[in-house]
Amino acid sequence: MSVNCTNENGKVICHFTARKMDFITTRDCEDSVLRSIKDAESVVFDLAEVAYISSSFLRLCLIASKEMKGKMSIVNVAKSVLNVFKLAGMIKILNITT
Repeated sequence: MSVNCTNENGKVICHFTARKMDFITTRDCEDSVLRSIKDAESVVFDLAEVAYISSSFLRLCLIASKEMKGKMSIVNVAKSVLNVFKLAGMIKILNITT
């Protein structure tokens, strides 16, 4: 599995361990992520190890943000990944930090 989600008092931290979050990798971890955040108060996606994201990962971020009603952060974002979020126009609607 390319994601490890832990729940710390209602705050779910999903640490993505794959270098590339492409279609197949995202598909393989999507159910696990969505199950983990179901009853969470807030969610953090930690992308410290991720160097590439595809549109399917952008979709997962949007689904999670909608599920959490915006109580979601994406942290430790590499410059190359940040550029994809910017190009997709998602920098304005998601809480993203490098």
